[in-house]
Amino acid sequence: MRQDYRLFRISRMRQVVLLTNTFDPNTHQQMTKTTLDSFYSGLEIKVEMTEVSLEFDKKARVKVYDTFQVKDIIELDDVLLVNKKCPKDSWLVEMLLSFGGSVRVMSPEWLKIDIMNEAKQILAKYDIM
Repeated sequence: MRQDYRLFRISRMRQVVLLTNTFDPNTHQQMTKTTLDSFYSGLEIKVEMTEVSLEFDKKARVKVYDTFQVKDIIELDDVLLVNKKCPKDSWLVEMLLSFGGSVRVMSPEWLKIDIMNEAKQILAKYDIM
């Protein structure tokens, strides 16, 4: 695993220390598009994926483009549509909830239900229900 390609989120780095040595790109293999495509294809094999259809309010446009690839986004006059394969796990629900009321799940049905159940749990914390 350590010699394999991996992705790192800079925002997760803690206790960063500035070193005197610098990065030399000539000593590292450059990742080709084919290698990157293979990396992402490998993820689909390891993680169960599900096709999702989403509808976003235009006010979420910037975040939608930050989150999804342009090829997966269709811009209509009043909404953005996204059709994409996503990992079928709790991350998906959490990510979609980060859009607040600006997203509507069109399909699959189980994802709609998961979003509604999570929203009910949030409302219950505020003694609204």
